[in-house]
Parts: sequence; C-alpha cells; structure tokens
Amino acid sequence: MQLIDLTDRYNIIRDRLELARVDGGAWHHSVTKTPAAAWTRKQEIAVLDRIHQYHLEAHWYNWRGELVSLGGFAYQLAVFPSRRAYLVTPLRMRGAHVASHNGHLIAVLLVGTYTDTPPEPAHLETAVQARLYAEGEIGKPLIWKGHREWAEPDHPTACPGRTYAEWGPGFSGSQEVRTVYTDDQIDRLVPASAGLHPAKDRHVRVVVADVPKPHLPPANVVVAVQRRQVPVDQRRTPPRAGRICHEEPDLPRDDLAG
Repeated sequence: MQLIDLTDRYNIIRDRLELARVDGGAWHHSVTKTPAAAWTRKQEIAVLDRIHQYHLEAHWYNWRGELVSLGGFAYQLAVFPSRRAYLVTPLRMRGAHVASHNGHLIAVLLVGTYTDTPPEPAHLETAVQARLYAEGEIGKPLIWKGHREWAEPDHPTACPGRTYAEWGPGFSGSQEVRTVYTDDQIDRLVPASAGLHPAKDRHVRVVVADVPKPHLPPANVVVAVQRRQVPVDQRRTPPRAGRICHEEPDLPRDDLAG
C-alpha cells in the first residue's frame, strides 16, 4: 500500500476525536464511478476533490431539522484498487460518516459503487492495509462493520453496497497467531512482489487478511511483511494468542510494514 497524506490539501476542521473512545471502524463506498487499477494519482485525487466539495455543501439535516454540510470530506481514509490509500481527514479528528457514531469510529472509504459488483482483490487488500494502518496509529484493534451495520434505525442505508454481504463478514474479522518461520516457509508464503531479501534465522511479521473467495485468491492475502535479526535465545518464541492478523511472529506493533 502506498499511503498519501492529503490532510494539508483539504484542511478540514472538526472536533478532536478522542482516541480513548475509538473502538470501531466503518466501511463505506462512495457511490461514484468505480475506479480502475490503472487510474493515475491525478484521477484519484480529482474524485476525492469532488467528494470533498459535495460534503462542503448543505445536503444533510441535523437533529434540529436544519440543512447542514459535513464540513468537508467525511472519512478519514480512502482507498483505490491502484493500491494507493489517501489520508484525507486526520485520524485524530472526528469524521462525519455515521450519524450518532462519529465520536468512536474511524472510516475507510472504498471509492466506487459496490451495489452489484464487489470490489476487486487489490482494492480489498488495500482496504485491509488501511485498516491495519489506522489500528497501528490508534494503538489497538477495532471492531469493523459496514456503514449499514453501525447505522441507527432512523438513518438506514445500504452502504457499502449490497455486495457487502458477500465480502464483508470475513473482511472485517481478525485474529492473530505468533510463530517463527524458516526462510523457505517465508518464501513460499510471501509473493515475490513483496521485495524481501532472504536472510537466515530471522523473525518475520506476516500480516494477512481472511477475505472469503471468490473475491480474493484462494490463499490468505499477505498484507505486510517485515524481517529482523533476533538473538539466538529468542528464536523459539512459543505461539501465543494476540490480535489483528492470522499469521504473525513475535514483533512489536510498531514494526508493521505498510
């Protein structure tokens, strides 16, 4: 995932998000043209510009029945199938994406419309990476649901699209197992595109997402990998329960490669 910071571009001003209160994340779709993996950064930012402008306009009613704007781009993160992710609203600032829940949720927007066709694999993988990035910055795992699952009864929505029923449940769940891999095991698990260089007797952090077929390849998807040298007496770390991922050796959270 390539993370691009656009917070200075939009300069959104909202109340501070108290990280101690944050316990969940919401998946959204933008109901705009579904992007292609070949889109350029310029094309992607042009879409984000349009969404931001729309969210600056008064299209929503507040609890008093007054028409109001969202104060700009409603979500913290936006992802594309190009494997680019954009940080638009700072993670420490409230979003404006789920009525009555913006004080405890982080939002990830999958740009496009997923009413009839699900996001493609690269798009889902990038969304998982954005999720892990957000959790790493906040410092704890979050409960992830679609917008429609967080929505209050008086604010029903189909977001993030009807197809969410197909990819959402496995996509939003997580668990973590810690172990130590040999280089041969790592090389079989990690695609060559990860750009790793073999090194003997190293610990490795392999972050994968359990996303149901057929929307991703049959094997679990490797999201992030990192190796480091460790002392000999620490190389046989017993497996232990943890959080976030499916396959993960003993490295601290700050070592997550994104």
